[in-house]
Amino acid sequence: MKKVALLLGLVLIGPSYAGSAQVKKVAMIEPIVVGGEVSALQRQIIRGTLEEVITAVPGYEAVTRTEVDAIASEMAFQQSGMVEDQERKEMGRLTGADLICVSQLAAEEDEIYVKSSIIEVESGKIVHSASALMQSEPSSEILRGCRLLAARLLDVELPEAFQLPQTTPPVQPQPASQPQPKQEPEEGVQIGKLIWATGNVAHTGAFAGRSYETGMFFQWNRLRSWSRDERGREYGRYRNDDFNGPWSPFNSPCPEGWRLPTYIEYQELVALGKRGVYRPDASSPVPGIWLGPDAPRASITNPGRAIFLPALGRKHYKDAEIQGLGRGYYWAADGFKKTDAYLLYFHPEGQTKIVYAPRSFAQPVRCVKDITTP
Repeated sequence: MKKVALLLGLVLIGPSYAGSAQVKKVAMIEPIVVGGEVSALQRQIIRGTLEEVITAVPGYEAVTRTEVDAIASEMAFQQSGMVEDQERKEMGRLTGADLICVSQLAAEEDEIYVKSSIIEVESGKIVHSASALMQSEPSSEILRGCRLLAARLLDVELPEAFQLPQTTPPVQPQPASQPQPKQEPEEGVQIGKLIWATGNVAHTGAFAGRSYETGMFFQWNRLRSWSRDERGREYGRYRNDDFNGPWSPFNSPCPEGWRLPTYIEYQELVALGKRGVYRPDASSPVPGIWLGPDAPRASITNPGRAIFLPALGRKHYKDAEIQGLGRGYYWAADGFKKTDAYLLYFHPEGQTKIVYAPRSFAQPVRCVKDITTP
């Protein structure tokens, strides 16, 4: 079963997007596969589902698919991705469409990550974006995910006719007698010019709930995630020799709007302050390290301007066994000499430094967000 990372791309909006009560025509372009293998059925489900939901929303209608495909083929839109201003405007002129929807697809194993952007045709400005994570099988999971994505993209409630019953059982709440661990209220803390996530990536597109939780392990520049306890299985020496970094946005496991930090950003964070936790204490229930200006006095309940990185070790590519237990290995976004990549290494009672290692090791990921000014 293939894990498919679908970057459902560019919904491009013309001048009539705002300030007009007229019906907006949408041209749905055939999805573009930019990596891996995506079946024709999956591409059609994605395109068809987006088309169905968008046209069911009052004020929108789809341009005839045959007409769109013929024009897109003639203008070589499948190769270009329709990134040029002239091509976007020409497609709108030829089809009479107010909106143009383009999808980019990249494949891995058993999940689908969908990321969409709304771009104004005239200026190329991104006016809205949305993302979703879903299973690639059964097909009903793609159907469900794309329906929700389309509604989020247009900022509307999903029409009742498109609601699907849940296929996975709901999470059972813990008995009232069991105290719930305190959740950290914010997913990120501002330190310097960046917002640092307070937890590791739990799975593609989502953070762990608490800073000391393990999350998942990732090989460098891959979306495929591995559980810390998943052992006895060889997953191969992944080298990616033809790619010299940085970590591609197409393969980023960080949630929408987040990215991997560079090794220089890690260096700057370490320089602001650090404190190792070798044995669990009042500041953290697991070994790890606090980084940031408030690291000397930070705790799980009062982190201040500091983040906690648990010391989780890393997984070897031959058998998925944990190596370096009690030490920390966190990927940076930068590649090194095509076969390796930079990472933050630390020992709670020893060094904290930037090193590099083969990309085939699976390691935790911590994300950052750039601060945008109005």
